[in-house]
Amino acid sequence: MSFSLYQLCITYWLACTVVICILGIFALRKVRKSETIMGLVYFGKFRNDHNFKTWLRIIEMPKRLFWIFYLIASIAVLFALIDIVINSKLQYNDNLIFNLMGLLLYLTHVIRRLYECLYVSIFSDSSMNILHFLLGITFYPFCVCSQLASFTLLNNKTEINILTILFYTALPIALFIGFYVFKNFFFNLKKIFNQLIFLYILIAEINILTILFYTALPIAIFIVQIKQHHCFVLLAQLRLNSGVNANTYAIPNGGLFEHCLSPHYLLEIILYFLFALIYHLSTPMLLCFLFVTINQTIAALLNQNWYKRHFHKFFNNQKALIPYIL
Repeated sequence: MSFSLYQLCITYWLACTVVICILGIFALRKVRKSETIMGLVYFGKFRNDHNFKTWLRIIEMPKRLFWIFYLIASIAVLFALIDIVINSKLQYNDNLIFNLMGLLLYLTHVIRRLYECLYVSIFSDSSMNILHFLLGITFYPFCVCSQLASFTLLNNKTEINILTILFYTALPIALFIGFYVFKNFFFNLKKIFNQLIFLYILIAEINILTILFYTALPIAIFIVQIKQHHCFVLLAQLRLNSGVNANTYAIPNGGLFEHCLSPHYLLEIILYFLFALIYHLSTPMLLCFLFVTINQTIAALLNQNWYKRHFHKFFNNQKALIPYIL
């Protein structure tokens, strides 16, 4: 029995979600934790509290190799874009332009994370299990495949107009940058925006609500990325403030860390929800979002438990992931 790309993505996300749920439930239990389960789930600073068996140590890898995940992700997105624009062998629906916009926005996300891993984050000597590494190198290619599968559902082809693709991709970015730089001239924005809406209608002949929706989405994605980048900068500053010892930990503070312990995990969940919206909440992207939500929630709860154990005198009962809720 042959699997289509659509079926393969759904199978992958369902399998990963079931596995991470089972492992997460066992890892978060208060009593009778299995050393094998902990060895497979725990990564980074969580592993430093345990002296795992030899075979669990053998299959460890340095956590600083996270950059490999984002390099693979960047290559996967570039290959997908090349295949779509040049090869044109896939069957597209009428929303091709917006789907390409989604891939390009996703490319900005993974390239940003690659930059942060190489030049912003200061990794300790902690490690991750080979299971995390295998998940990381498959997660991003399957996320790209899910985006491709999201617009191979219909068989009606759409002609690719490169100028139109660039127009719909560059315009929201230019609007966001222009508003940020020239915010003092906000009173002129309404007039300019009305003219841009008119141009949109002339070029694409699509519904005005769709235009507004796909203009707001890229802006929202960039705002979330900026906030997440700031979180990683604050985490890196904790290590810089501790001097040359990169293995020193402290409770993060400032920015969104004032509201919860793991805002970067929450922002990751929001990002993948926004990407799912771009692809009309297709089943592969919804399952991808579900996996990210469960995975990041488990990581945030583990993070909260770790801070409670190591900084119980200074811990002020901050929520793990969602301010005032979780």
